[in-house]
Amino acid sequence: MVSIPDWAEANRILPDGSPFPGMWRNAKTPFLVEPMECLSPQSPVTHVAIMKCVQMGLTAVAENLIGHTIDVNPGPILYTTATKELAEDWSSNRLDPLLSLCGLDRKLQNDATSLDRQRKDKGDRKLSKKFPGGFFRAASYQAAALLRSTSFRLVLLDEIDAAPLSVKNEGDPKSIAEARTSAYEGRKKVFMFSTPLVKQTSKIYAAFLEGDQRYCHIPCPFCGARQKLQWRNEELEHNLRYEVVDGQVVEDSVYYECRHCHGKMKNYHKEIFLTLENIEWIPENPKAPEWYRSYSINALYAPPGMVTWEKLAVEWEKAKGDNDKLKTFINLRLGEPWVEGSEYVDDEDVLAKRMEYVSGEMPDPVEFTTMGCDVHADNIQAEIVGFGGDNSHSWSVNYLTFEGSTLDPFSGAFFKLRKFIENNHKKYKIKMVFIDAGYSTSNVLTFCARSRKIIPCMGEGIIDKGRSYFKERISKKELGKRFIGVATDSYKQKLMHLFKLSHSVDGEFPFGYPFFPVNYDIKYFRSLNSEAKQPVLSAGRVVKYQWVKIREHNHALDCRVYAFCAKDFLFKMVCDALELEEVDEAIAWKAIRKGSQ
Repeated sequence: MVSIPDWAEANRILPDGSPFPGMWRNAKTPFLVEPMECLSPQSPVTHVAIMKCVQMGLTAVAENLIGHTIDVNPGPILYTTATKELAEDWSSNRLDPLLSLCGLDRKLQNDATSLDRQRKDKGDRKLSKKFPGGFFRAASYQAAALLRSTSFRLVLLDEIDAAPLSVKNEGDPKSIAEARTSAYEGRKKVFMFSTPLVKQTSKIYAAFLEGDQRYCHIPCPFCGARQKLQWRNEELEHNLRYEVVDGQVVEDSVYYECRHCHGKMKNYHKEIFLTLENIEWIPENPKAPEWYRSYSINALYAPPGMVTWEKLAVEWEKAKGDNDKLKTFINLRLGEPWVEGSEYVDDEDVLAKRMEYVSGEMPDPVEFTTMGCDVHADNIQAEIVGFGGDNSHSWSVNYLTFEGSTLDPFSGAFFKLRKFIENNHKKYKIKMVFIDAGYSTSNVLTFCARSRKIIPCMGEGIIDKGRSYFKERISKKELGKRFIGVATDSYKQKLMHLFKLSHSVDGEFPFGYPFFPVNYDIKYFRSLNSEAKQPVLSAGRVVKYQWVKIREHNHALDCRVYAFCAKDFLFKMVCDALELEEVDEAIAWKAIRKGSQ
């Protein structure tokens, strides 16, 4: 029996108005060949899920599957999409031209009943067609639930992310449609394809994770090393590079950097690497069942004659800073799900806040500093953050790592940290040090016991339902010893807002604007920009939000949270000493300035 890609190349004619009208050629979209082979009767694969960007030919794959079934491997087919209107439109504008151009309309049979014999062509309706050995039904996801008594060998789930989370009294529409294939176990094919929408509720994303998670790998035209084309790599660094002059992308500068030889691949190199011989789909989920293939593809693979890398770079620049446009780009161009409600800052936004001073220097506007420390088994990492100016700006003065064991509060990393504070507190105007006691709690509390300036703290997420930034606590492990509970979620929210700030056209910096040394590298900023706030859903509804790590190391973020809390705690101590009922920042600033003179 002929496979679907071979059948398409021999029989499929694309109508005028298609990107590539005329005879179907697998070489035009070589990345579609393997999924079509999996949908062919010879393949033992029964489930194929494709998480895709737009305009990559996946609807044509569904049409090829239907045409192949009607012509050489007949059986019952169910096609489902979001609404009845979309199903009718697809049938009229996509399926009917396919059947006509391939000569398959002659196979459609009359299935008129005694109740409607006066009507013609009952085997060729918009939402149903009958042919020798099988039939075709098109339905919305809501209507598919009504077909509970009908069995199908082929089920096609188009744009499944547009399906409702649940059909009343029936459940998940994806599960409902799949259940219709139970009579054809071993011979069935379930084909799911969709542009993803919201990550937390995306059905195609869940289906992709369930399968073997295949990515398309191509060889570099310079070194030959294989790689998948990614908009961002695992470190969220952009692989498509280009120059921006006066807010406009310099189109001649756009290239994709090879991860192996750092060669500059241009859009025209697709003629070389995007071929049947070079395409290779490589799975990344070895635990998936052998019968379940899942694929992910983005617009970087768009074949010659379709969207270019230059066009993508322009669209990305226009989308940055606008959540609606950004969501559209990520869904439609990258074929990735959007994290609804996430609080996230792009690395480029924070990198742009580097100024002309180096780490270890004290910028002139800094009036005092605090220090936030994060404790680990073999080191203590710390950031000195300076504050000053009427607009309460902040400056990262230095980021330090004190190597050594933290098993003894009087030696190793603890000893080095204490010596640094003693030797540099005047130079850096250090007023307060917060050190995380979540790890090696007993040693941290002992380390802090002899100092009023070095305070133990622990992250608590939310305090007083978000109304308080910190609160004094008594340790349950070390009776009688105190520490400060830090509302880390509240501080992370505050910091993300500050990281998103941009200076105005006239050069003025807004309230709270953060500055960083010019010599801080991308590694620091990835550690600083290492978490995002994401919603937790239950039954399709947001029940709460939580901060989650999006990178392996979040030490710089923790240090900055504790440094900012140390500043607020210092202000409270000053106001308490002045017997003020509430914290008055203006009075606290004045008192600190006076004490520093």
